[in-house]
Amino acid sequence: WAILCLGWHRDIRRNSPDTKGHIALPAAAKRHGGSGSGNTAQHDLARNNFVCFVAWGLPAFQTAAVIVMRLVDADELLGACFVGNQSDKALQVLVATPVFCYWIFGSMNLISGYLVHCRNKEILRNSNALSLQQQLQLATHNSSGIGIFLFIYGAACALLLLAVIYEFANIDVWLSARETSTPLWPYLTRAFMELMLGICCFAWVLGPSISSMYKRQLSLRPLKQTTSGERTIHATH
Repeated sequence: WAILCLGWHRDIRRNSPDTKGHIALPAAAKRHGGSGSGNTAQHDLARNNFVCFVAWGLPAFQTAAVIVMRLVDADELLGACFVGNQSDKALQVLVATPVFCYWIFGSMNLISGYLVHCRNKEILRNSNALSLQQQLQLATHNSSGIGIFLFIYGAACALLLLAVIYEFANIDVWLSARETSTPLWPYLTRAFMELMLGICCFAWVLGPSISSMYKRQLSLRPLKQTTSGERTIHATH
C-alpha cells in the first residue's frame, strides 16, 4: 500500500501541467494514445529493483525476525499466528512501529497527491484550451480508481493502527491484572480491519474483471433474444 501511494503520487505529479499549461505525457502513454498514463508510474515502480526490494524485503525481514526471536504468538479470536499478544516489546518493535511508519509514509504521499489533484482540477476548470482539458480529464480519470482504493485502504489502516496503539498502551495493565478486565473492542477492531484490508484488496484486484464479465453477459442477452425472435418469425412465415 505504501509503495502504491508513492506510485500514485508520482503519477499525479507526472500528469500535472507546468507553468505554461503544458502536460508532458510519458512515452508509453503517447504510444497508447494516452490510455496508459494512469498506470505508467505503477509500471515504473514495478520495474525498479530497489522499490521491489523495499516492498517485499521489509515484510520478509520482519517475518524472519519474528521467527528467529521466537516471538510467534497466537490470535485467540481468529486462531491465527500473530505477534505481541504476550509481549509489549514485540508489539512495539514488530507491529506498532512498522505499521505507524508505513502509514505515515503512505499518508504523506496520499495527501500530497490529493493536493496536486485538486490543483489540476482547478486548472481544468479555468482552462480554455480544449487539448489541455482532454489531457487532464484523461489523466484524472485514469488515476481516480486507484486513488479511491488507496484512500479506503488508508482509512482501514488508520483504524488498525489506533487499535494496535491502544493495545500497546494498555497491555502491561491487562497482563498484570488478575481479574479478566481486558476489553474486547481493540481485538475485535483489529481483527475486523485485517479482514477489511483483505476484502479491499480482493475487490480492487478482481472487482473490475468480475464487473466486465457480468456486463459482457448482460450485453449478449438482448442479442440472443433478438436472434431467437427472428428465427421464430421466419419459422411462422
